[in-house]
Amino acid sequence: MRRTMHAEPVLILFATREGHTARIADRIATLLASRDIPSVVEDISAHPSAPDPRRHAAIVLAGSVHFGRHARALSTYVVTNRAALQASLTMLVSVSMNEAIAHYTKATAVQRAAARVRSHVAVDAFCAQTRFRPKHIQLIGGGLPYTKLGFFKRQLVRLMAAQQGGPTDPSRDHDLTVWSVLDSVADTLARAIRPEVQRTVLFAT
Repeated sequence: MRRTMHAEPVLILFATREGHTARIADRIATLLASRDIPSVVEDISAHPSAPDPRRHAAIVLAGSVHFGRHARALSTYVVTNRAALQASLTMLVSVSMNEAIAHYTKATAVQRAAARVRSHVAVDAFCAQTRFRPKHIQLIGGGLPYTKLGFFKRQLVRLMAAQQGGPTDPSRDHDLTVWSVLDSVADTLARAIRPEVQRTVLFAT
């Protein structure tokens, strides 16, 4: 007897601190669903033994950047599963304040250019640390969740934002994500995995 087995859905792994990257991961899943691409979303920090990447048509690694470094949980997962990831369709969605400032109109041109450089440096550091470079990389701005930070961290982040050209009002949170960018993320993934999702694997039982 011959049966058909469809490709597994997209695996979206995220690592976040204040929750903004979780929102980004959920939005990617929603946009993929609108393109008839199923996905599963996992918090890699809560589930360090996330599903085997080999069971999925594609893997999205969404990680927030703090002080120039991606979350350790995301790096650990990549190192642990590097061989499987190298054979898979992968995308890194790097969420950072630097990328937000790169598009922040109240920052000067010099500040925006410097922020973009820092965004790329963080990605390069992640790739060097894990000895893995995803097939697709998307930089996207995050937010400044001042109200969710402790007093001393809030002052430090505010000082850094002031020096780099970001928003400094600590009385509210600042969502600086250009959400429309995620449409292109979903389109890129859909185009790349459509043949894989539609392909059937025949096997005898």
